[in-house]
Amino acid sequence: KVSYSGQKIIFDSSELLFSKDEIKKFIENRVNKASEIHILLQQVSLLSDQSLQHRLLTTLLEEQLRQALDTCLAGLSLIENKKGINIVRAVLHSHDRQYCSLAFEALKNLKHTAISDSMIKLLAFLLDPAEKQRHITPIELKDAINWCMHNCGPWVQQCLSQAQDSTMIDYLEKTLLLKQSRLFGDINTEDIQGIADILVEDFYQQGDRVFDLGDTSEHCYIIQSGKIGISLHQANEQNDYVAILEKGDYFGEMGILDNNLRSATAHVIEDVQLLSISRVQFQNIIQQHPEVAVSMLTRMNSIVRTLNKKLALST
Repeated sequence: KVSYSGQKIIFDSSELLFSKDEIKKFIENRVNKASEIHILLQQVSLLSDQSLQHRLLTTLLEEQLRQALDTCLAGLSLIENKKGINIVRAVLHSHDRQYCSLAFEALKNLKHTAISDSMIKLLAFLLDPAEKQRHITPIELKDAINWCMHNCGPWVQQCLSQAQDSTMIDYLEKTLLLKQSRLFGDINTEDIQGIADILVEDFYQQGDRVFDLGDTSEHCYIIQSGKIGISLHQANEQNDYVAILEKGDYFGEMGILDNNLRSATAHVIEDVQLLSISRVQFQNIIQQHPEVAVSMLTRMNSIVRTLNKKLALST
């Protein structure tokens, strides 16, 4: 019994409990559902609206589309080449557009072309921002929300209801910030809400330092607003920052992972609002969501490349 986004697909290593025709029918139904979400997501994206409800709805619809496609792919792996399906699922989960051509090629090689052609169109929308269908009629935000309230699960309905509650605005804004951040973007929004509950807000003024080289490492931070400059010494020289971080970026995670002192200084370039997570809380999150560690490794690799370039230029 394997769980895929709330769906249960039951199978045995030697014998399927459902016929291939039944599995194919299940997949076709899920593809049709994904297509409905896809159309609604395109309609909503045409709205010139930056309200909390609109941003939350867009985030939830995209996540619902990814989950529906993942369920389709999980079912398809029972009757198709699992290696090709795993490539597609890996690309879908990574949110990394540079590998989307691999996913498209794998889908094209599948036997059930009617299913794979539909999936290619849906994946193209998610993975390639230039892939937009034309002749889409805009929809009123209230009508889109009403569709979700009748066609999506209880948790999505709960989120959209919370967006109309003034006491929940800050909490939902934190949730969206985490979902759009490089650190937690691969976690389901439902799980992210649990993380939003434990965040602590901190404020620093321009010219402050959040921490210095050699300080003890107790927290990591996500930027809610403002700018942070990371340098390898305490002097605040703009030309010597190894990184300049903005809204949605995170920092301070390395020290709480290896239990070492701070290896850099965090300068406040512009007044900054931060969300902090303690060492114990962060380690618990990584244990529950290993995809966070993958995001961190990708970022660390980028930092190493940047430092290597700086060293090459200085020699």
